[in-house]
Amino acid sequence: MPWLTDKDLVAIQEYVDMTRARADSKGLRLDVDTNPWAFRSFLAAQAHTHGVPTTHDPAMTDVRPGNFFWLQLRHGSEIVACHAQRWVETRNLIELVRTHSVFMDLAPTLDHRRVDLYPEAAELFIAGRIGIGGGFWIRKDWRGRGLTELFSRVGRAISLRQFSLEWYVAFFLNTDRRTRFGRQGAAFSNSVPLLNGYFPPYGRREDIQLMYMSRSDILRQISHEITVQPEAA
Repeated sequence: MPWLTDKDLVAIQEYVDMTRARADSKGLRLDVDTNPWAFRSFLAAQAHTHGVPTTHDPAMTDVRPGNFFWLQLRHGSEIVACHAQRWVETRNLIELVRTHSVFMDLAPTLDHRRVDLYPEAAELFIAGRIGIGGGFWIRKDWRGRGLTELFSRVGRAISLRQFSLEWYVAFFLNTDRRTRFGRQGAAFSNSVPLLNGYFPPYGRREDIQLMYMSRSDILRQISHEITVQPEAA
């Protein structure tokens, strides 16, 4: 049985086309680029961000064309939103969290510190080909125009096809605001509190949650959204 059926591939392309049409209705163009250094330089220069995520930073992590891409929404020549994608293959994602290597893997750390996993996370088993989203950003003057729902989900669909994923995940601060963004805006179907303690990307104590979807979750969501055909907001 194929990893993705012809029906799945048609649905994914229909979803991408729907997203491009909705972007076009706002005067925007969806673009893709595979240069992680361009992503790093761009996001580092922007205001109102959480910084370049170490999970997608080529100075910290092995990201390159072939395992990485970033999507852009452009208004004319200007990028007004971006979202980076990468994939890893592992026997256990939580082990990569515990060793810090999911966050930065170019060099071994000489200063490992324990991460304090929540019990729910310690029992979670996500393995295989896993997509990781990060670096989602919308320019301040374009916020509140429906771009979160429009843009935050299409990278997941493209990643599923491009990288033959079994899972898709993202790391979020464990706050009400970020939970709303992840569950409502980005429409993740599952979440679990991940750790409350040392967070390697920031080098300080944080309360972090993991949001995730299986391949079947993503395909069900795509099928539902292309059936509903949401109006451009």
